[in-house]
Amino acid sequence: MINNKINRASLNHTYYSASDSDFSTCTIVLYQEAEQLLEWIADHSIAAPLAYLKQQIDKKNKCIHCRLSDTDTTDLIIISIDATPQQVNKLTIAAGLETADIAASDFLIVGELVDAAQDAKVRYLCKHIAAALKIWAHDGKLYKADKSDQSRSVDQINYKGNLKPQHDLTAGVKLGTSMVKVMDLVNAPSNRKTPREMAAWIKQSSEEHGYKLTIMEMEELISKGFHALIAVNRGSEIGAKCLIAEYRPSGASTHVVLVGKGVTFDTGGISIKGANNMHYMKSDMGGAAAVMGTIDLAASLKLSVNITMIVPTTANSVDGLSINPGDIIDSYSGKKIEVINTDAEGRLILADALAYAVEKYPSDHLVDLATLTGSVVRALGTETSGFMTHNDDLARSIKRAGEATGERTWRLPLWKEYHSYMESDLADISNLASKPMAGAITAAKFLEFFVDEHPSWVHLDIAATAFGKMSGYKDYAATAYGVDLLCTWLQTLEND
Repeated sequence: MINNKINRASLNHTYYSASDSDFSTCTIVLYQEAEQLLEWIADHSIAAPLAYLKQQIDKKNKCIHCRLSDTDTTDLIIISIDATPQQVNKLTIAAGLETADIAASDFLIVGELVDAAQDAKVRYLCKHIAAALKIWAHDGKLYKADKSDQSRSVDQINYKGNLKPQHDLTAGVKLGTSMVKVMDLVNAPSNRKTPREMAAWIKQSSEEHGYKLTIMEMEELISKGFHALIAVNRGSEIGAKCLIAEYRPSGASTHVVLVGKGVTFDTGGISIKGANNMHYMKSDMGGAAAVMGTIDLAASLKLSVNITMIVPTTANSVDGLSINPGDIIDSYSGKKIEVINTDAEGRLILADALAYAVEKYPSDHLVDLATLTGSVVRALGTETSGFMTHNDDLARSIKRAGEATGERTWRLPLWKEYHSYMESDLADISNLASKPMAGAITAAKFLEFFVDEHPSWVHLDIAATAFGKMSGYKDYAATAYGVDLLCTWLQTLEND
């Protein structure tokens, strides 16, 4: 039995047990056959609206909620074991809890209607239900004075069935915990999320989980030659930082470097954005948040993979000192960059971080995440991120992880012909393509110029997926996209 309370003020450790009880305040039933489900409801004399349930099942609704008048069970949630991860995952379940206005604090997962051949699916659902409850119970209204209507708690999560999914429930709570921390970070406004706060976030995580953290300040960035990062930072009041975290579990052999774009607010610089929706640019560090959340979760799960996380972080502001379109700047790699558009700043700071990663941290895999282009949104919509790599094996493994978590990815080409779009007459490369097309791909071609032909590099453009419509929010909000995806992928590397 879970004895702890997960409330909106404090998220503590959670404990589980098997249960002999048939019901809880909110009972979540996993089912395989609709007829068997309806018989189970009848056998337990549950006052559920059977006609409504049949209708929803016929409509292929995979997650159904019923409000009951029973004094013992006020809410019944039905989840089909045949649901795909895209249909039922931590965010869709949390959205269902939010929409249903669940008032319960005790939860029972019933898995006895599912045969043993489906154990993997049951484990997946237990993990995502636990994560969803953590997300649902969390107060994302960070700065409201009146929190009187925001109290939710999860006092117990029990499981009834032959399976023992305690490990999966624990992993789900850890996933949800890292995700809500990432959500709060991305949702925070720029005046409460400068490079200082970014550093404080990862410092707290490193102290909690015991991994090494190095924070490069401006003086060190200058001395080491992070010229592109410093150039973007020139218009900002607060200096840039580069955050480097090193997680080194005993016995791990595979080394992965994760790099995330950490632009805490993007005005566009001198190539200034329009006023409409500029406030969403507080989310332009979504790539950084994803890799920060990933190392936080990986350390919490004690994954057996060596991980180095590198986050260059700065605002992109407008000032008399800001770089101008047409400027030619240096970079850590020694390559010169012609800045055609100052709103293509994320790739500039990533250029330094990637070059530094290749030089200082030899790795089996190099992964970068960034809310990099509007082009990827126009190309793919908001249902998936776009990713680019020359490594087919890496592409397959990233795609499988996306399909397994409900965080979908779609591969775009990196053909050599696209490099000509980025050529400059005056410098080694331009930061914006000469043709108004293929923007997500040409951005990746720019980054590729700084990874020194790393044999297993992949770039994920998460501009469409890191921030969007979320249940419980009137406006767009953070999704924590990438945390589950990357950790699921990292788990496949544990035995490499």
